[in-house]
Amino acid sequence: IRKEEQLNGEEASITNDISKSMQFITEYNNKIDDLVKVYGKMNPDKAAKIVEKMMTNNNTVTALEIDSEPVFEISDASIIIDVLSRMGNKTLSSIMNYISTDKASTLTQMLVRP
Repeated sequence: IRKEEQLNGEEASITNDISKSMQFITEYNNKIDDLVKVYGKMNPDKAAKIVEKMMTNNNTVTALEIDSEPVFEISDASIIIDVLSRMGNKTLSSIMNYISTDKASTLTQMLVRP
């Protein structure tokens, strides 16, 4: 792709966009992995309170932008879903025990989305 871009004289290279995207997603995934460890060591009732607060906030916290357009947006809700989806079942269930039935139902629906 890079050689074709050079031959066509394209300044804004798609390979740069791909590289930037890969770097952003890799960094995000590393931070999520760290948060999984942190939340796994917390008291489940304290973690549940944080989960309940974060799962209702869909405002963008940060975003990957390409050509000044958001391509991948991250919210509190998406962060906490990514953290919970990577937890072991035992840890997740201990946290969900402290979440209200209505919110646990909503959280379950959020966790099964692809």
